[in-house]
Amino acid sequence: MVRVEPTVTREGAITLVRQFAPTDRVTRSPAGRRCALAVDDGAWVIDLDEARVVTWIPLPSGGRCEAMTDEDTLVALDPSGTLRAFALPDGGCVAELPLPGAWALAGHTPETLLLWGEAVLRVGDDGRVRCASGATLCHAVDLRSGRRVAAVDGERFAAALSTFVDELARLPTSAEELVPWGVLSPDGDRVALSFETPARQPRRWSVGDLDEASWSHAFTFDLQAPEDTLARWAAPLEGWTLGWRSPDTLAGYLGVATGPPPYRAMPFARRRVHRDGRVITWRPDDTDLLLAPGASANGLDLDDGRFVAWVASARAAHAFLWDPATGASEALDLLASLDRAALHPGAPVGVGCSTDGAFVLALPRPDGGATITRDGIPTAETPARLGPPDQLRVDGPCVELSWTPQPPAPWHRGFIR
Repeated sequence: MVRVEPTVTREGAITLVRQFAPTDRVTRSPAGRRCALAVDDGAWVIDLDEARVVTWIPLPSGGRCEAMTDEDTLVALDPSGTLRAFALPDGGCVAELPLPGAWALAGHTPETLLLWGEAVLRVGDDGRVRCASGATLCHAVDLRSGRRVAAVDGERFAAALSTFVDELARLPTSAEELVPWGVLSPDGDRVALSFETPARQPRRWSVGDLDEASWSHAFTFDLQAPEDTLARWAAPLEGWTLGWRSPDTLAGYLGVATGPPPYRAMPFARRRVHRDGRVITWRPDDTDLLLAPGASANGLDLDDGRFVAWVASARAAHAFLWDPATGASEALDLLASLDRAALHPGAPVGVGCSTDGAFVLALPRPDGGATITRDGIPTAETPARLGPPDQLRVDGPCVELSWTPQPPAPWHRGFIR
């Protein structure tokens, strides 16, 4: 087998990493200085500041998932359920822990890693949850010692969950698996999750309806006493975007109906659920922008407590802000100071936002590239040969761009610090 080293180049302010295939996985360190490109039999560790490959780490074929828990550690879970930790930059294995049945990383802090286990939960016709197979719902690993420090028993957790009879009445019956999605708290002691609840029959939606039926209410529990501390919060939240805003507040998205399938919903509404039962749900009133060809929507909670959401399409990008404390709202045309005629007529504008409220735009040029701006100030130019990026994501100190080409052209990721 010939091992092909990835191509890494520095073009202006952007580090470009060429992916080999859509199945190759990229994980980035929290500060954005390194990333790992995982292929079938290992991972390439890349220094994004210097735009070079640092090392190759061999891994068992068919690896399940990887994460960079800090700047100096890569963890990888293999198909047998063995978790390994590697010290960077040289890539030596410093810890190995068998976790039979573990199949995915659910979240991490610099000290704690959460992994989903093999337990399968189902709801019976009597409305009670049972563990249909497997033993462990999730594992918690102390990254400092390399030991498993908590394991949530599937049977006992199912019994505790069954006490929430009203919530379970609308969940799928025993024919369907109850799929949890969740996140570890910043202190690594608690887990928040919600369960995906697929409809048995297509639901009739009207434009503007919130998709509350696809997810259960949020639940939380303490890893050291899962059954004793299981608590149901006051409203549903999408499990894919569920997060801890504070120890007493959960936040995330809800889908909004925008039209017929397959583009019936976008994650456009923001919700906060407080431990005391208060629920705040917000979305802009104007949904017409969501119906534009190629439109995409996103949003987040800002550090100052406001909600922000944005919608972008070709030659259009709008943002909406709302302060739940005062009720004050603001609508922004993010292209107000630009000549729209200078943008590509068919390529959508890319939009991202950092939690401090700074907007990052990928403005598609007629030559095929894009100009990246932060709060209106140009910061980088993407290569015309790749076309405008398909996705733009602001994550802490890093902006990540991705290109999805037509086969057999390679995939690319771009990183801006």
